Amino acid sequence: MGKRQKKTAEEESRSKRQIQRNVNKSPGYTLALILIIAAANQVFQHADAAAKNLEEFMVLCRLISLAQLTPPDQRKSVVKDSITAEIGVLNMSASTSTWQNNFVTASTTPSKDAPDCTKAAKPISCDENYERYKAAYDKLKAALQDDEKKESYAVKPPITETATGKRVQKQLDKLARQARTIASQHAPAGPTGHITLSQKAKHELQQAIYGTQADPGATKYNHIWTNTGTRNTDCSGNKAGTSLSGDIICVCGKDGTQNTDICGAGITDGTGNWGTGGSTTKAAEILEKCAKAEQSELSSTNLRQAVATALSLLKETGGAGHKLVLGTEADDNTCKTSADAACVQYGAAVSANKEVKIQPKWADHILEAANVLDTIEKAKERATTERQHSEDLKQRAEAVYATLTIPKDTDPRQDQQVSGGVAPVQHNKCTLKNKTVDECPTDHCEYNSKKRNAKPDQDQKTQHQEQEMGQWREQEQLDVQKTSTTKRNARLTKDANGRIILAKISVFL
Repeated sequence: MGKRQKKTAEEESRSKRQIQRNVNKSPGYTLALILIIAAANQVFQHADAAAKNLEEFMVLCRLISLAQLTPPDQRKSVVKDSITAEIGVLNMSASTSTWQNNFVTASTTPSKDAPDCTKAAKPISCDENYERYKAAYDKLKAALQDDEKKESYAVKPPITETATGKRVQKQLDKLARQARTIASQHAPAGPTGHITLSQKAKHELQQAIYGTQADPGATKYNHIWTNTGTRNTDCSGNKAGTSLSGDIICVCGKDGTQNTDICGAGITDGTGNWGTGGSTTKAAEILEKCAKAEQSELSSTNLRQAVATALSLLKETGGAGHKLVLGTEADDNTCKTSADAACVQYGAAVSANKEVKIQPKWADHILEAANVLDTIEKAKERATTERQHSEDLKQRAEAVYATLTIPKDTDPRQDQQVSGGVAPVQHNKCTLKNKTVDECPTDHCEYNSKKRNAKPDQDQKTQHQEQEMGQWREQEQLDVQKTSTTKRNARLTKDANGRIILAKISVFL
C-alpha cells in the first residue's frame, strides 16, 4: 500500500491550528485514543495495522458501539410514593371524626358522576389531593381491622377533638404536604407520549447513528444517508456528517475502483460498484460488527471523549479548498472513487487562513445525549437526597403522632416537689371507698349514717387549712427576705460607687 502524501510545513501547521480550534481536547485524550484502538483490535483481530483508514475506522466504530448502548434507567431518579402514603395515614388517623366521615361514603358507594366544582361550597372531592385522602382513609380503615397493625394507630377519637390533638394533626398535615411536594417533583414518567430523559438520550444516540429524524417508537430508525449519487457527491457537501452510518461507509466502503481493505481486513467485502459497496446494507453490516466491540460504561464523559477523539482526526485538505476531511483523500484532494483512497469531506471551500468550524451532525446528537446523561445523573443524586428527606419527614411524623398515644399524667406523687421547694399538701385519708363506719378512721373522718358515706371531720379540715396557711406564710416570708436582700445589696453598691467617685475627685484637686 502506498504512503500518504506528506503535507508541507505550512499546511501541517494550519491543520494543527484548525484542530485545536475545533476540538476541545480533554487531558486524557491521548490515553483515550490508545484505549479506543486497543479495544477495537480485540474484535477485529485481522485488522491490517498498515491500513490507511484503520485509525479513523476504529474511532468511528467506538462511537457507534457507545451509541448502541442503553442509557441508565431514569426510574432510579424516582422517589417512591409509599413514604408519603404512610405519613398520610398517620395524618388521617390524627384527624377528627368529622373529617374522616368525608370519606366513609366515598369508600363504600363511589359516585359515577363528576363532582360539581363550580359551586362556592365545593365538595371535598374537588380537592386536588382528594384521591390521596381517600386512599389514606381506606388504608387506615383496613389497618384498624388488622390485629397486628391496629396498635400502630391506637388513637382514641376524643383525643383528636382536643386542642392538643388538633395541634398535633396540624403538624402532621404540614409534614404530609412536604412529603407530597417531594414525591411530585420526582414522580415516574407521565402519560403515554411523554418522553423521559432516558428515552431522549436513546433517541439522540440513535439519530447519531442513522441521522436526524422523529422518534419512530417501536419501529426501527431509517438510514437518512443513502448512496444516491457518486462516491464523491455522497461523501462530501451537505451529505457529509449526516450520520455515523454514512460516514463510516464513506471511509471504509469498497466499489469497483477502491477494492482494497482500506480499513483493515474483514471490515467490509465486495468489489462491485459504489451502488452495492456503499449501500446501507453494507453500512448495517459494519454497524453490527461495531456493536461487538468491547464496550465501556455509557457516560457523558465517555461520549464527549469519543467525539473529541474523532474530531481530532480531521485533516485539512490539500490545495486551495481548505476543507476538513476524515480518511484518505484522492490525489485531487476529493473523496472520489480511487484505488487507494476513501474519505468523507466536511464543509464548503473557504478562503485561505480563514477560521472555519466543522462539526458533523452526528457529533451534535452525541454531545446532546451526553448533556441528557448529565441531567439523569444529577436527578439521581437529588432523588437520593430527597429520599432521605422523606424518611426524615416520616420519622418526625411518627414522633409527633406518638404524643397522642401517651396517657395523661396522674396525680403527683408524694415524693415530687413543686416550685419554691415546698412539698405538696398531703391528701386526707377519707376517700370515696370509706362507705362504712368500720372503713372510716375515727381520727380523720366522721360517718354520715343518712348518706351512708364518710367525710373528713371538722378537726381534720381545720388542721388541713392551718397547714396550707402556714406554708403560704412561710413562702411569703421567704419572698420578703429575698426582696430586702436585693434592695440592700443595690444600696450598698450605690454607696460604694459614690465613695469611689469622691475619692477620684479629691486626688484630682
